[in-house]
Amino acid sequence: TLEVKESGQTVWWTFAGAAFNAAMAARVADQAPKVAWDNFAVTFSSSANAEELRERIAAVLKASHDEPPLLPLDTDFVAELKFGVCLPTDVANAVLRYRYSVAREWGAIRVWEIGVSRAATRCD
Repeated sequence: TLEVKESGQTVWWTFAGAAFNAAMAARVADQAPKVAWDNFAVTFSSSANAEELRERIAAVLKASHDEPPLLPLDTDFVAELKFGVCLPTDVANAVLRYRYSVAREWGAIRVWEIGVSRAATRCD
């Protein structure tokens, strides 16, 4: 579910873990100037349009068929791989992508219907 907070921030609650959320955040990063993720959710800055975001997430989930999104790997992350300096870059990347695969999470989440929930305004 996408939750639109009173601040205008939009949060996609996946509860799928940091690896899946990082991979999906990379796939939809063009939807807002700032996209953050953690173990529970992907958060978009207040300039994100919730309906367009919902459509984009649904399109990514449908278009990728059986291929889960790949975890974005930076050079610092690859450098931390034990014996990484002994491996060619493409092999090190493959090892890390396998180790941090999000295939299980992908299989579960891609069948979800993505809804939009707007934060209730408070009445005093």
